[in-house]
Amino acid sequence: MRAFAVALALLSAGCGDRVVELFGDGGMDAATPDSGRPDAALVDAGLADRDPERCGIPPRDCEDYEYCVAGQCVCRPGLTRVVERCVDTLADGSHCGGVNVPCGMVCAGGACVSACPADRAVCVGGCVDLDNDPLHCGECERKCGTSAVCVAGECMDFRPADCAACPCACPAGTACCTYPTRTSDVICVSQGACPAR
Repeated sequence: MRAFAVALALLSAGCGDRVVELFGDGGMDAATPDSGRPDAALVDAGLADRDPERCGIPPRDCEDYEYCVAGQCVCRPGLTRVVERCVDTLADGSHCGGVNVPCGMVCAGGACVSACPADRAVCVGGCVDLDNDPLHCGECERKCGTSAVCVAGECMDFRPADCAACPCACPAGTACCTYPTRTSDVICVSQGACPAR
């Protein structure tokens, strides 16, 4: 069980002074003493509605291919739900251009083609951008965790920011960024770099 879930359980049980982990690995650690009520930062920032590691009430850890929207784990932007997982129908050889549409060659931009463009790599029968794809970050099938985005081929941790637009007060050593593709959510990304839009 994650440290947050343990701390939350202890808070609920009314045990003495405890801390609630707000930021995970990647140099984004911060803790807040227990005041006897739910952690103000979690409530004020609306993290239960946006944090993929503590999504909704009760908190749920979203899968690597999901993102937390309004307290629900949904497919990351650009991905499509196929039964119990999410796929990129623009670059998946088994779901090229739509669910359960196999491609005998490689899938690029949702169409079957004979070869990938020069700036794409072949992964799972599809043409992917290894610099920015959270399912193939830096190499094929290297998934970024649910609380990470792919930046220049590296998985970088993020946390929802407590603001509606950048700039805002992200922890030291992090960058204020917009979550990649088709959302306006603001996130604090470790190592001071933002993902491509």
